[in-house]
Amino acid sequence: MIDYYKGIDLETGVELPYLAELRGKIRQEDSASQIYTALVTIGEELDNRETLGEFTENSRALSQALPTIKRQFLSEKWKTTYDYQLVQYYLNHTTPSQVSQEEQLATEEQDMPDREALLSWPEGNTESKPMATPWWHKWLLQIVIVVALLAMMVFLDLDTSLVLVVLLVMVTISLFLSN
Repeated sequence: MIDYYKGIDLETGVELPYLAELRGKIRQEDSASQIYTALVTIGEELDNRETLGEFTENSRALSQALPTIKRQFLSEKWKTTYDYQLVQYYLNHTTPSQVSQEEQLATEEQDMPDREALLSWPEGNTESKPMATPWWHKWLLQIVIVVALLAMMVFLDLDTSLVLVVLLVMVTISLFLSN
């Protein structure tokens, strides 16, 4: 597995030189669309380098790896899955230097949430609820309908009784639909 944020191959712990360009341009805090846009920009820069003849081995390797990297950040769901796998890997594979750091920071660990809380997905209903229409939108719709019907009566010279019947029907329907 590769940590694209840091440009490191996690199995070997070696920094990948062709990912050095990504380190400064993508962050884990960024949204998937921001990261994807940065990757598209990097792809365009690589195309320009190839056109100008400034294409190095690292540029070629990054150009070949870019479609795979883009797939990881295609949507928020894919980015979340990638971030989750990355966190799981870091939690399951500690190196000796991390163990000594953990011993030094033992007091801070007590304040941190437990490992199961980090690995578990949030429970409950995560669907968003539709927003209710503000009350003034309903009245504004009714006023627009009344003004439109009155304008029709004046400019099209319609019979007043016909306009009143249409007006009452439209107000009744709009009241029915607005609630």
